[in-house]
Order: sequence, then C-alpha cells, then structure tokens
Amino acid sequence: MFDIAIRPKNRDGEIVVLIHGLFHCSAVMYPLGRFLNNHGYVVFCYDYRSTRGDVAKHATRFKLYLENLARTYPGKRINIVTHSLGSLVTRQALAHFAEGATDPGEILTRQTIGRVVFTAPPNRGSKVATLALKWLPFISGILRPLADLSYGEFSSVHEIPIPTDIELGIIAAKYDHMVPRDSVQLPSAQTDYKMMPAIHVIVMNTPSVKREILHFLQHGKFSTSIVE
Repeated sequence: MFDIAIRPKNRDGEIVVLIHGLFHCSAVMYPLGRFLNNHGYVVFCYDYRSTRGDVAKHATRFKLYLENLARTYPGKRINIVTHSLGSLVTRQALAHFAEGATDPGEILTRQTIGRVVFTAPPNRGSKVATLALKWLPFISGILRPLADLSYGEFSSVHEIPIPTDIELGIIAAKYDHMVPRDSVQLPSAQTDYKMMPAIHVIVMNTPSVKREILHFLQHGKFSTSIVE
C-alpha cells in the first residue's frame, strides 16, 4: 500500500484527495491527479487494499488520513474525488455530515471539507456484485466489500450514511456495465449530476470527465452543456 503525492506546481492551491475503487490502486488515479495538479491543486492519491476489508474498515482508515491532512495543512480546504467503491468509503468516512449526525469534536468540518465528486458511484449497489455473491458465495470471504456493493432493497449499501452538508457532484458513466443507472444518484444530497460518455473502469481518466471534475471543483457545478 502506498500513497502518491503529486509534486504541486502551486503550493498555495487547495488540496484534492483522490480515492480509487475495487481492484485498483492509487496509481490508477494518477492521470487525473496530474491534470488537476496542472490546474493549481495540491493532489494526493490515497491508496488502500480494496479487497481486504469492508467499507467500514476502509472508511475508518480514510477518515484518519483526512484528519492527518487537516492537521498538516491547517486552513486549507480538502476536496475529494472518488471512483466507484471509493465513493462508498468516502460516504462512510464523512458520516458525521449525514442528516441528524452531530459531533462538535470533529476535525473534519464544513470549513475543512471542500467539494466532493463521485464518479460511477454504486450508491445503491452493483448487480455484478450481487450475481457474484449468488453464484460464488465463498468469494465474499476473499473480496470483503462485495456484501456492501450488492444491489437490492435489503443490501447493506443502504446503511452507509449519506452526507448532506457538502457540495457533492455525481458523474455517471453512460456505458457502465458494472453500476446500473438507477444506482448512481443521491437526489437528497447531490448538488449536481451529469451523465458522461465513458465506461466504468476509466471514467475518471476520460478527458471530458476530467474537465467536468475540474469545473465542479472550481465552480460547485458541472458545465452547462448537457451530455447524455
């Protein structure tokens, strides 16, 4: 496990933390990181062993990572961009932003956390994960997050808190065969939503998507052009 801190061109820029999805590592977020770095952001690519724990375990470590950044860079806003499973990990890590949740001792506050972008998030689960658990039930002991990624009314994904006090943009991949369209959005929490012509595994590194991520980080909304 390793993290990549992209050497900033502008050390006064806001921080962006990138967090990858299942089966990936931090290096897969590097092209997006370089792009954002070139536009003035201080970028960190967070790494975790995605198959070795459930969402709650990953979220506990990710929150500690964010808290350490907040202490190391006091006064700087921390923005977050996620891919797939990383979106669920981020939701859990920011559970204290969920409606009705309060903790006056939190280090990660509304002033600390900036804007958040989810790309291809399985917010209501993945049908592929459900099929894998159905036909290969033993695999749940090897791929720990599958239970959290399963699709359906009774999936544990619905127990993951939804942050409501942050600026949240969600990007769906039009040609996504992993996450169904009705699983992506969080109508009660999202600030903006956009469907982009991309596939699941590389949506975050698609040139047009990178531009939309940058636009949201800069303006709190996606560009006005409609892409379906």
